[in-house]
Amino acid sequence: MVMKAYLEAGQFVTTHGVLGELKLYPWADGPEFIACLPRLYISPQGGAPLELERVRAHKGMCIVKLRGVDGMDAARAYIGKTAYFARADAKLPPGRYFVQDIIGCEVRDAATGAVYGTVRDITHPAASDVYAIQTPQGETVLFPAVAEFLGELCPQEGYVTVRPIPGMFDGGEVRAWRRGNLRAIGISSLRRTGRRRPRRQRWPSSWRCGSWAGSGWQASTSSCSARLCG
Repeated sequence: MVMKAYLEAGQFVTTHGVLGELKLYPWADGPEFIACLPRLYISPQGGAPLELERVRAHKGMCIVKLRGVDGMDAARAYIGKTAYFARADAKLPPGRYFVQDIIGCEVRDAATGAVYGTVRDITHPAASDVYAIQTPQGETVLFPAVAEFLGELCPQEGYVTVRPIPGMFDGGEVRAWRRGNLRAIGISSLRRTGRRRPRRQRWPSSWRCGSWAGSGWQASTSSCSARLCG
């Protein structure tokens, strides 16, 4: 499975002050991830780098100063553009991956090798990631990516392994488990009572931009690419 060399870091939304700073909405776990990067790009293929002179957090946003952008007029040229970072510039701990890397992976049973489907989306409604897995029959199963059920993450080989309880992928016994356990991560109880769902977090493509899969950092297409999993 080919991994993207450049992932979405966020979007420049407006200028900040008159000295050329920009507000960047981070598609990641937070401004701290952006602050660790040496440079950004405005093309998904890379191209000319935008060297980061300084980055600071401000009300959930990143205030970014790009080297050579020294006034408001120069900064305005970047408003609305998506910022990308090079995968090589992000140092991840062993076993951690970007959400983008996990989306599209085949889901296999850790014990039997049986294929349950493909990861089509990853959301983070509460403490744990939830994988939306599309089965060969076209149905979508919401799978809680917690240590109890999640096996190996092998995005380089294009698959993840899971340890589902009986009924998780074919109905039946899982319903009783969902009522008690998925309620704790904000899914089942919302469906049953019709209460408003928590606003879905936008990920770094795919973090549908930058974070870790599982728990930890999270680095955007439909989600964030820079969010982290693992």
